Amino acid sequence: MSEPEPIYTAREVATQLGLGAAMLRRYASTYEAVSGDEITVHKRDGRLFTETQVKALSRARELVMRTNTDVETAVRQALEKPLETAPVALAQSSALAADSLIQALTAANKAATQPLLDEVRLLREQVEKQNALMEQLIEKRVLPPGVNHERIDRALEVEMLKSQEAATAPEDSTPAARPGVLVWAAQRLERLLYRKG
Repeated sequence: MSEPEPIYTAREVATQLGLGAAMLRRYASTYEAVSGDEITVHKRDGRLFTETQVKALSRARELVMRTNTDVETAVRQALEKPLETAPVALAQSSALAADSLIQALTAANKAATQPLLDEVRLLREQVEKQNALMEQLIEKRVLPPGVNHERIDRALEVEMLKSQEAATAPEDSTPAARPGVLVWAAQRLERLLYRKG
């Protein structure tokens, strides 16, 4: 005659599985619904679990923790898989979850960085056009060779700011507000570029 299976109280099982009382009740009720196996309820001690039930709940808990599945799916898998194959199935499902996570993160990263890459490409094209234009101006002797590009950029920025201020200022308050604003800006830029300094 075989020995009876050991019996564990709900408190013992909750401690062993690292669950709170409410979560253990959820696991137990899911186990009963999926397996059809009733867990004994004692008036004084509450639920009493057999060794087989504790092992199934333990496998289900491992599946929930490692694969982030819901309790019902984990209990079903724990009951369907024999004890020996549970670690293999767990490793396979963990690998699949990791692969899907990597794919999701890659897609999100690409979606987030694509606008930035487009902007960098646009800026690179604009810089290349500006450099080509400056080279043409040097070749046509409009700009002297060896001109300081930073100085040109600063002068252009200053002139752009002045023209923006002139656009918002009342009419005839600055030379830039008059009709010959481009001629005035070009003359000012020329003086700045050829100034010794």
